[in-house]
Amino acid sequence: MTVVHPYKFAALLLCLFSGTVQAQTFNEKVTTESNVAMTINSLGIIGNSFNGSYTQGKPSCKYPRLSDIEHLFNGGLWIGGVKNGETRVSTGAYDSGSGYTVGGSNYEFVAPFGAVMQERSSLLSKQDLYSPNAISHQDFLSDFTDTADRGVVPGTQFLINGGNYTPLGLKIHMETYNWNYPYSNFFVILNFRIINTSKDSIVNPYIGYWADGVVRNVRLSPTGTANFFGAGGNGYMDSLQTSYEFDANGDTATTRSYFALKYLGADDRKGFRFPLPLAGNQALNENFKVNYNSWQFRGTGDLYSPKTDADKYGRLSSSMTNLPDWATVVQPKLATPFNRSNLISAGPFTTMMPGDTINVAFAVILANRDRSEGLPPSAITKKQLSLLSNASKYVQSAFNGNDRTYDGIADDGSNKVKRFVLPSPPNIPKTKVVARDHAIDIYWDRKAELSVDAITGEKDFEGYRIYKTKFGYDVEGISLESAYELLASYDTPDNSYFYNNGFSKIYEPTVIDGDSFTYKYTINNLQNGWQHGVALEVFDKGNSATGLPSLSTGALNNQFFVYTGAGANGDINKDEPFAYPNPYYGTAAWDKSTAKADDRRMVFANLPKRCTIRIMTAAGDLVDEIKHDELYGGEGIKSIADPTKTIFAGGEHYWNLLSSYTQIISRGMYIFTVTDAETGKIFKGTFTIIK
Repeated sequence: MTVVHPYKFAALLLCLFSGTVQAQTFNEKVTTESNVAMTINSLGIIGNSFNGSYTQGKPSCKYPRLSDIEHLFNGGLWIGGVKNGETRVSTGAYDSGSGYTVGGSNYEFVAPFGAVMQERSSLLSKQDLYSPNAISHQDFLSDFTDTADRGVVPGTQFLINGGNYTPLGLKIHMETYNWNYPYSNFFVILNFRIINTSKDSIVNPYIGYWADGVVRNVRLSPTGTANFFGAGGNGYMDSLQTSYEFDANGDTATTRSYFALKYLGADDRKGFRFPLPLAGNQALNENFKVNYNSWQFRGTGDLYSPKTDADKYGRLSSSMTNLPDWATVVQPKLATPFNRSNLISAGPFTTMMPGDTINVAFAVILANRDRSEGLPPSAITKKQLSLLSNASKYVQSAFNGNDRTYDGIADDGSNKVKRFVLPSPPNIPKTKVVARDHAIDIYWDRKAELSVDAITGEKDFEGYRIYKTKFGYDVEGISLESAYELLASYDTPDNSYFYNNGFSKIYEPTVIDGDSFTYKYTINNLQNGWQHGVALEVFDKGNSATGLPSLSTGALNNQFFVYTGAGANGDINKDEPFAYPNPYYGTAAWDKSTAKADDRRMVFANLPKRCTIRIMTAAGDLVDEIKHDELYGGEGIKSIADPTKTIFAGGEHYWNLLSSYTQIISRGMYIFTVTDAETGKIFKGTFTIIK
């Protein structure tokens, strides 16, 4: 096997001494919302070539993001066409042992000196980054061109491409998107708007994205070690327009994932461009193709790397999948270990007149490989590709949005195609939680069952799950995510999904305070005075056609913190109020062991709807006075974090064992009185503090 890694490694070392200059020519960021930690720079380049001189140890393309598995050397945008009779190709990245260098060969895009990549987010919690215009949880935005004044890299004296510079005259706006949803955290979308800013037309334009994937465990095989770059296997799924690379002969016990590139779609001045056979404008797309090519690093022979613009354009405008021996010879050869790169391209687009724009989107996909068949690392089967295939279908459906038939026409009755739409779980139903003596009732309506998935346009509701936290979880310091335990699950009967147990056991139409509810679930035998987290989760069927698993709203999105206890007392003479725990021994069982003096609590129970509680010493000195009504939600108690999500029974009120002057009370017996605001009746009782 030819070993090529020393060339790259030597060039990497060379770059260590030019990092200061390089850092002046572009800005870069790392995706942090998804499970893909990928470096993206303002010139449209992905990956950092494992070059620590300007990345300061940042990942190139790790998946999972906190793992040791890298997937990419670098990659970039390719654009080709014929201008004034001359074939030209502008490349954003190319076969190079060093990756990007200032003015380096075939790194032909530039940004204005000092330009900064922008970042925005659709998450309201990201206050400094939130924007209503954001597409994803983390968008990166930048602008760059393939033209520069006098052919010099802005801010330097370096000639672009060593002076061999024949630009097409383009301005490119790039936006990248990534999400943190568990079902959407395995890909990054690269969206480009390409404008012909020159005075001349560009005939037969093709647009592609090239990447040099390297799937390796950098802890077991550090960058630059023997065969680091020579273990890659490559391939292409034609029907899904997806190229991929995997570890064909390396750290196979740990590197069980693919690095994949996918063409998503594009449009030019004549309309949406997609490969046939599909519905829509057949005439426009009759000759439009998505092409795949792969070659060996500094290779020769049938997999040689293109050198000239004419050579590069030939790769952009043709596909090795059309070779007569593609299935029998070429594809099996690509699956064997070597140092190769992948190019996926599309075209020809409509001639770009001056001022014309082409919008095109690609996706970087990271997906696991099913190796359960026990075949050699270089073997590729349908089963091994199944997870990548499902991931590719899912990303395509996210791009399609309301254009479900992938023809450039909205299929939901609207007049505008909406791209980059993620599927969503069913709507959260109207929910009401009622606290009772040693019990909790959960009521909800049927709103979720009418939910329509944003991508499929189908009503895909399937069922409900009810959760409760472990007893005393808040005292033990257990996180909410791990504290919830499943109590029950109910789902649609008579289909092939889940348990088919139906909803008859929880069907109990109820009207509470004018609100109508359809279902009721009761949790019994609960300890009063303790915090109980309860949650109602809704889930859907998923979609096998797009590889999408069942999605749910999650427990944390519809949760309530409930304190069971006595309800409002109608007659304090017949049903006497009381305090508990009594006696109070320094701390109650529900107080955290680390609780401070102002974070303890005692409960007054069997209270009227509205009343005044007065606490006095045995000598009759007033210690504190509390106004209670049945809507009390735990205000004033530090251990109750969110009163807006807290439910009380109406006949209990918590006291923090501090005087009205926030003084710590001493041990001894205390007197309390409860005065009913409606009847004027007064009850007197006692409790004891022991320290």
